[in-house]
Amino acid sequence: MNIAVLMLVVGEFEGAELSVASAQAYCTRHGYDLIVNRELIREEVSPNWNKILWLKAVLPQYDAVLLLDADTMCAGQDIPLEPFLSDGITASRISEGADKFCYGVVLFRNTAAVIELIDNVLTEPDAFLYLAGRQESEPFNRLLAKEGAPPVNRLPRHIFNAMYFRPFGYLKTNVTPETVFVHWAGGLKKDGAGGLMKEFS
Repeated sequence: MNIAVLMLVVGEFEGAELSVASAQAYCTRHGYDLIVNRELIREEVSPNWNKILWLKAVLPQYDAVLLLDADTMCAGQDIPLEPFLSDGITASRISEGADKFCYGVVLFRNTAAVIELIDNVLTEPDAFLYLAGRQESEPFNRLLAKEGAPPVNRLPRHIFNAMYFRPFGYLKTNVTPETVFVHWAGGLKKDGAGGLMKEFS
């Protein structure tokens, strides 16, 4: 199966290169392509929306694409993506029992229904209003709730999108031996990102 990991890295972002290095090690281990884009397709909209534009461009070339934010680290280097594949999307719930998903770590299957979903997200009249406070997760979550939407493999948060918070440096929260990716949501001090890299490499 032909799988890619897709990242968008733009601007000054602490820990981004450590995130890329972690993703590269993971891809090398499992034979996936790592695609790191360092340009915006549309300068007038935010990186959060540009990563969806890059996804639209890349997904038709692969069987599946993992969209990975630049504030993530691979904790489970030995855990492959194939067992998580569905006929649609694999994502972590925002919280237990919630039917909304976080889009920092999402696995997209190349199917007609998923391609249509991405097109629908990008062609909504107000799709690029993220600059006014609207995130890319909102239209995805809304459209996935409609009848006929692609299936979603709903994972608990600790599997695909385990969070690190850092009131004082960084604090491990819901990372377990099952965790594949850690998402620190917004950057860390360099020693914090380095600590994560050392812990999970």
